[in-house]
Amino acid sequence: MVNINSTLIIQVISFLILMSGLSKILYKPVTGFLDSRSNQIKKWIGEAEKAREYSVKEREEAKAFLHEARAEAEKIREKVETQAEAERIKTEERAKEEAKRIVQEAKAEVNRELERAKRELQKEVGALSILIAEKIIKRELTERDHQRLVEESLKEVRRLS
Repeated sequence: MVNINSTLIIQVISFLILMSGLSKILYKPVTGFLDSRSNQIKKWIGEAEKAREYSVKEREEAKAFLHEARAEAEKIREKVETQAEAERIKTEERAKEEAKRIVQEAKAEVNRELERAKRELQKEVGALSILIAEKIIKRELTERDHQRLVEESLKEVRRLS
């Protein structure tokens, strides 16, 4: 059978007394420490969760802000393009108007020069006609032909004036 000696029994009893004493002395502080540590870990986990949620929220807000900024930038770009197109059209219209004005001024100047040249030519033709007529008259005209030419010349001068 099993041989149990007295030393073993004393050791078991001593061990149980020690365990009982230790449990009474250490149980509350150890459980308090473990509870405190557990609570601290739960607190840290809660704070980490809040930080994660805050980070997610901030990231979403940043995405929304970035989206809004891109949309605003697109609106500004479209507005600038529209304004640039309007300015280009205005510039083209001003250039066309300026070209039209220059052409009109050039035409008017050409017409003035043409009229001046016509007047000068008429003066020269008139003077030359008179000179030719004098030479012809001196050579060949009779008194009656001379009278008729003078009357015709006067009529022509009245008609031109």
